[in-house]
Amino acid sequence: MKTRLSQGNPFGPNAKGFVWERLPGSPGSVQLDFGAHDGSMLALLVQGGKVARGVGLDANADVVRDSRGRLPERVELHLIGKKEPIPFPDATFEAVSAIGVLEHVHEQDRLLGEICRVVKPEGQVFIAVPGKHVFSFLDLANWKFVFPRIHRLYYSARFGRQQYQDRYVACRNGLIGDVETEKAWHEHFTHHELAHLLACNGLEVTEADGAGLLYRVIHLVVSTAAPRKFDLLERLLRWDAKAFDKGEIFVLARRKQ
Repeated sequence: MKTRLSQGNPFGPNAKGFVWERLPGSPGSVQLDFGAHDGSMLALLVQGGKVARGVGLDANADVVRDSRGRLPERVELHLIGKKEPIPFPDATFEAVSAIGVLEHVHEQDRLLGEICRVVKPEGQVFIAVPGKHVFSFLDLANWKFVFPRIHRLYYSARFGRQQYQDRYVACRNGLIGDVETEKAWHEHFTHHELAHLLACNGLEVTEADGAGLLYRVIHLVVSTAAPRKFDLLERLLRWDAKAFDKGEIFVLARRKQ
């Protein structure tokens, strides 16, 4: 990762740390986080004075329900259904983020069009996706599609048959796990592919960065050879995130003039 991190950055060398560094901290600014999960990123951005208010949208009904009561007063978290438009007027937000979202979405053009619609003309758009590189085949998120029987046995043994049925057979919320049913693949991007996709939907990349490369290999080796060495794992992952910029790629973009 090339971006220099300030001492107070709570996220470290990753896409969220990049967002922290690039937000100007303007008074009264409101950020939308699409795919906010539990809203924790917005909570830290609000508490750190990077934005005045945060609005999160997520398709996971269980997470949204369980997280709402734990968030600061100036952070909202709402459920949004698959393919639903973003429920806000045009040019509402000073910043919009979608961290680890596009790779799960089938209709990417529709989502990016909505993001472009709700961000202000001078606003910031942060997008982060998995990078496409030599170790992409180790992405466990795709094993459920490549090795469905092995995945079923492993997941059922670890989390129970009922949870497997809910997430991968019943496909609640229209998702196979966390990937939209129509997509059925956890996508990876190069910087050029991401920039082209954004450009086709009215967004121009103004800055690009990335973090990591070997983290899947590190997880595999450390968890096999020394499963209790959590400190070692964290140190190696942080080194990897700083040393390389291919595992996760992220950009700052603006609406085309």
